[in-house]
Amino acid sequence: MTIVGFDSKQFTRGKTQYASAMGKDYRYHGFNTQLGVGVSTEQPERFVEEYVSLNEKLKEGFGISRNALFFSSRHLENSLGVSKAASFADQLIAGMQEHIKSVHFSYVILSRSSLPRIMVGGLQHYKKIMPTDAFIDNLGPMFSYLTAHSFLWMRGYKNAEKVELHINSFRSKFTPAWNQIIDNTEPKIFIKGNECNPYISCASIIAFLTDVKLRRQMLDLNVENLGKIWAGHSFDTSTQFFDKKNIPYYSWKDNSNINITGYLARPVIFLSVDKMELENGILKRQRGRILKSQES
Repeated sequence: MTIVGFDSKQFTRGKTQYASAMGKDYRYHGFNTQLGVGVSTEQPERFVEEYVSLNEKLKEGFGISRNALFFSSRHLENSLGVSKAASFADQLIAGMQEHIKSVHFSYVILSRSSLPRIMVGGLQHYKKIMPTDAFIDNLGPMFSYLTAHSFLWMRGYKNAEKVELHINSFRSKFTPAWNQIIDNTEPKIFIKGNECNPYISCASIIAFLTDVKLRRQMLDLNVENLGKIWAGHSFDTSTQFFDKKNIPYYSWKDNSNINITGYLARPVIFLSVDKMELENGILKRQRGRILKSQES
C-alpha cells in the first residue's frame, strides 16, 4: 500500500510591504507563497516504527521533555528555536530517507504586476475581487489538499484509488481541485495531523527544513533548487506549481465551505465542550464562594 501524507506552510522572502485595495489594508512580503509537501511511502508500518523510534532518540538528545511520539515543525521551532529545530529535522529526515519513496513539492507563482487582482465567487453567490497577495494568503488554510491534488495531477490521476491520501485538516471553499480529488479517491483528513499522524508530521518537517535550506543557501524557490537541496537523499522528488494558467482549479466560484466531516479519519472521539465549559464555570464559582467564606 502507498500512503502519502500532506502538509504545508507559508513561504515568504523579503521585507514586509503594505497595499490597499477595496477599502482594506493588506500586508505582504516581497515574495509570498504557500509551500506544500507530500511524503510517500510504500512501507507504512516500517515507516511508523522508524519514525517513532528516531523521534524518541532525538528528543532525548535535544532535551525535549514533551511526552509525544513525534512532533510538528512548529512545536520543534517553538521548543528549540530555528537553528536547533533544523538540526533535529535534518537528522530525522536523514535517518528516515530509506523509508521514504518520494517527496512531492507544490507552491504558487502569481505575479502581482501581471495579475494584480483575482475574482472569486459568482456561482449563485456574490463575486469578490481580491488582491493577489490576499488570494495567496487565503490559500494557506487549504494548501494541504491542494498539494494532494498537485501530486495526483502530475500522475494524471492514474490509479488514484490505489493511493491512500492522509491530509492535514483544512478550511476551504469548494474548488474544482477538491472535487477532482473526491471523484477519484477517498482521502483521510486528520485534525492537527502534523501532531497525530506520522506521515503528515514528516511532511510538516520537510516543509520547514526546505524553507531553512533554501534560506541558508540563499536560493530561490523553484524546481531546480528544490531538486538541488535534496539531491543528497535517496528518495525521489517531484514538483508542480500553481500559476495563472490553472487558477480555475484552485480558486472558487462557490462561497460555501467544504464539509470535511465525512472524510475525517476514524475512529473519531467527540468531546462535549459546552458541557465541560459549563461544569468548569460552575467549579470556578464554587471555588470563589469557598474562598470568600474562608476570608470572612
